[in-house]
Amino acid sequence: MVSGNALNPTRTKLSATRISARLTARGDAVIRKAFEVNVSRFRAVFAFLSSSELTRLMALLHRVREAFDA
Repeated sequence: MVSGNALNPTRTKLSATRISARLTARGDAVIRKAFEVNVSRFRAVFAFLSSSELTRLMALLHRVREAFDA
């Protein structure tokens, strides 16, 4: 479901090696379907939160993400 190639096939310098990968049409379809299912689930789970609660939740989640990036 993924196709790709190494941009430095000799691998002489590991730090310069980059891998390019693309989803195949089948892989793209699988990901899109899973994404749609998850969006529906998230909408149902978070439907009970008010707008201000969702705003606070988003702010807290951004802080958590920033902690991982540090």
